[in-house]
Amino acid sequence: MRGQLFGLALGAAALLAASACGRDGGVPDQELGDLVVGRPAQDHPIDVAAAARDARELGRAVTMPHTRLAELLGPHRLTIKSSLQVTEPGPKNEVVEQLADETELLYGSQSAWRGVMNNSADYGRELLFLDGDLHLRARYQRWHKRPPTDEREPGELRDRLGETAAATWDLLAPAIAVVDHGAVPFAGKPARKLTLTTAARPQKPPAEELAQRKWRELRTVEGVEGEVTLDAQTGAMLQLTLRGTVGFRRDGRTFVMKLSVDSAVSDLGKAPLLTPPDPADVVATPGRLHEVDERDLLLEGIAPPLKAGARAGAGAGAGAGAGAGAGDRRRSGKAAPVAPAMNQDAKSAPAAPLAAPAAAAPLPPPAP
Repeated sequence: MRGQLFGLALGAAALLAASACGRDGGVPDQELGDLVVGRPAQDHPIDVAAAARDARELGRAVTMPHTRLAELLGPHRLTIKSSLQVTEPGPKNEVVEQLADETELLYGSQSAWRGVMNNSADYGRELLFLDGDLHLRARYQRWHKRPPTDEREPGELRDRLGETAAATWDLLAPAIAVVDHGAVPFAGKPARKLTLTTAARPQKPPAEELAQRKWRELRTVEGVEGEVTLDAQTGAMLQLTLRGTVGFRRDGRTFVMKLSVDSAVSDLGKAPLLTPPDPADVVATPGRLHEVDERDLLLEGIAPPLKAGARAGAGAGAGAGAGAGAGDRRRSGKAAPVAPAMNQDAKSAPAAPLAAPAAAAPLPPPAP
């Protein structure tokens, strides 16, 4: 329900309980496009002075992907706590859905980091990238170890773990106003403190391309409050507190959504001590043959790929959670390892999951 109402990339961490809805509306698969709307690359630095007076520039800082944040800050600990409550106004003012989650990301370097997420729906996951291998496990399960599907996957996984603040900002952005409170110290660094309030004249929400997200166009942001602290030199977000209320309609019904997110960076410059899991806690990752991957690779440039989103030259492993390219499998005759499905209910999931996430969009939350 949360995924159906929220319709955001609220962080892979915050959306493990979301339900898929790709075919519920009767839309042909080929017309769905990307259900997870990617963020445009940030190709120029944050202007801190502009962010202190312009919510759009500040939004670039708040929605900065973790891969970029890590480049600016170096080793650190990132903690994110969020909550969501959806009610249907009426005599009972019924609570339709509520969820709280907490994410911790320990970052040492691009090749050494650990992320943990747990939420109030009793879902969770843990990811560790160390010595060139990904270690993944769902809550209450043992670890699976595999190589990344491609060089981008570890960074993409980190970005999705840290997306909660960005997704909350996106939903409240039309009514956010910024008040500058000047220079402040933060963990020995010069910083800029800003207050967030409800804009006197909220902007119209932007148009949405996907039918599953059209409800967002008519949403009303009914209140915003919070604080942001930015690194005065780089514009990296060091701390965020954001609260807001949104009214919206779905299927002829009216709902009110209350959101909150708290994000904070700590232990700046301190690389965490990371160790691989105990071998006794690691289970074998099952393998499978990838006939479609093999076919797309062999017919590259001759026939269109059967797999949507296949990338030229990516190899058969790309997009299938494989640990080796198609050429490796042809030479060895072995099936590639299958990545554990991290977005399932870990209590009911088999110890050796049989499905893998797509490499181009690992651990995607579904759109409503």
